[in-house]
Amino acid sequence: MADTTTTTAPSHAGAGTSQLLGRLARATGARMRRELEGAGLSRREFAVLDRLASSGPVAQQRLGQELHVHTSNLVAVLDELEARGLVRRPRDPADRRRYLLGLSADGERALAGARRAATAIERDLLAPLDASERRELKSLLERVTVAACCSPDDPRCRQ
Repeated sequence: MADTTTTTAPSHAGAGTSQLLGRLARATGARMRRELEGAGLSRREFAVLDRLASSGPVAQQRLGQELHVHTSNLVAVLDELEARGLVRRPRDPADRRRYLLGLSADGERALAGARRAATAIERDLLAPLDASERRELKSLLERVTVAACCSPDDPRCRQ
């Protein structure tokens, strides 16, 4: 008797959008964790370096707010990144009580490697979509992310 069992991908038809986003986040997060470890960074370290690259020199408190990371948790990550020479943390000349965070040259190189890994993951993740669908998905995710993650006192959220 022939085996008529077929192997199909699990159906997620009954799942809500939040469930699907959660499942996708966990699956993507696990892959990012593995790939970034190969690049010598944790996901949190990558997030810090990536944010610093896009925001330029920024105060620690502001970086924590932008990343939604408690200050005490951020300090430990920054200490590690600074010890490895990936982040510079000079005093703010305008306010000596604050530090202004920025990427070092080594931090820029580490970030470039991590971004290559992230790009490969994204390419694989979005392979089922055509270019137009990828653009549309990115646009929709950006809108939802801004609405969900942006602080109401941030003027960029009121655009």
